Amino acid sequence: MHIHADIDYPIVGIASGKLRGGVTPAGRYFKGIPYGGSTAGAKRFRRPSPAPTWSGMPEAREFGPRCPQNNGVTKPANAWIRDVRTTGEDCLCLNVWTPSLDGAAKRPVMVWLHGGGYSRGFGGAPGLDGSNLAHVGDVVVVTLNHRLNTFGYTYVGDEDERFADSGNAGVLDIVQALEWIRDHIARFGGDAGNVETRPTMTFDHDARVAYNPRPEALARIKACPRVVSDAQWVEPEASACLLHTTRRVS
Repeated sequence: MHIHADIDYPIVGIASGKLRGGVTPAGRYFKGIPYGGSTAGAKRFRRPSPAPTWSGMPEAREFGPRCPQNNGVTKPANAWIRDVRTTGEDCLCLNVWTPSLDGAAKRPVMVWLHGGGYSRGFGGAPGLDGSNLAHVGDVVVVTLNHRLNTFGYTYVGDEDERFADSGNAGVLDIVQALEWIRDHIARFGGDAGNVETRPTMTFDHDARVAYNPRPEALARIKACPRVVSDAQWVEPEASACLLHTTRRVS
């Protein structure tokens, strides 16, 4: 405990309450931030509810749970996007990496949507650490968890209108996360008017186009084509390559 006494942990205030994040040589980070409420029990298969509020100042230095999923086989080629962390239905959380919390900086925002064929994946996988990308590119990086597989895409609304959106619950989670980013990213040094989504692996379409009941709310968010979706941006060299390619196609 003593080795942490002199660390100046960053603190940010959002609509839900205050959060205490972490520090690396590359900048600041906040992990496991809820952007929606519980999706368990009676709320299973339903559209996401608003993020909870809290008192005090919870620590935001650990990733939230993954959506329940089949872990699949981990091979050398995909180890960077595999993870065996705890799973749980209360998985609607996101992670932010930023060079600083200076709101006047209005840095571009890169939202990375993990792959996995809608059946597995995790915004906190080892290869999706945004520290170097945020530092090298002077951008704010966001990754997120959302519902997958049975929990995100099973339609059960035939006999109960409360579940009318059940077949698109996972995409609605992503839409809500993008709305959260629009409303809060300035607190993390980002520009809500300059947000770009980037797909990884099989996530090859823009969530706003797939299913968005509020298109006007996210009209300014750009979707980038999957040009270097397999970049392991935990490495500085990969981060630089990714930023170069993004600027080339934008």
